[in-house]
Amino acid sequence: MSEPSIETAIQHFRQGEHQSAYQMIQQVLRSDPGNIQGWAWLAYMSENIEQKRVALRRALVLAPDDERILNALQRLNTPHQIHRAAEKGVYISYARPNELFAFNLAHGLRSSGVNVWLDIVDVPDNIDWYTAITHALARCGIMLAILSPAALATPDLHAEWRYYEEKGKLVLPLLAEDCGLPDQSLWLETVDFRPGADQSLTRLLSLLGYNTVTQS
Repeated sequence: MSEPSIETAIQHFRQGEHQSAYQMIQQVLRSDPGNIQGWAWLAYMSENIEQKRVALRRALVLAPDDERILNALQRLNTPHQIHRAAEKGVYISYARPNELFAFNLAHGLRSSGVNVWLDIVDVPDNIDWYTAITHALARCGIMLAILSPAALATPDLHAEWRYYEEKGKLVLPLLAEDCGLPDQSLWLETVDFRPGADQSLTRLLSLLGYNTVTQS
């Protein structure tokens, strides 16, 4: 039996046979993972927004300067989509030297009604720490990546960032200290939290779709 083509998959999709078309595109990409058109069509055919991001990010890796792919990704990162992701949960990713920063950040966000997850607060005593982390990563829709020299030197954090990129989830970087920034082509715009930066929490809340800072 011959391999399906993209053209055949598109024809099935336009005839309303969406499931079979989706499976055909997946088959094409298994045989030819470097097919940019295939990834673009997979994104178009996907019903889940995170699956759409995954496909477009794969296409962007293959064609980093393709404006059509960049624009398609941007349309999936609207304020409405960011807020919907935040409603699923906001995961805070940080290095241990930035623990106090992460704790204060979580407190400020919770005070404004944000559904935050932070390991030092939210892992129950009777639950394995690694299991709790894994469940939180899967449940939350957006990650706040606290960036610092310590964070950039922590392999576990790089694994968390990569997991969110590969799952089509959103990563919002927070610059806590001066450091060389990692590749952020798949991330949202950085919020500057370094000492002296004004209105950092207010700006972050606005990006997450929570526009009022509640004073404690």
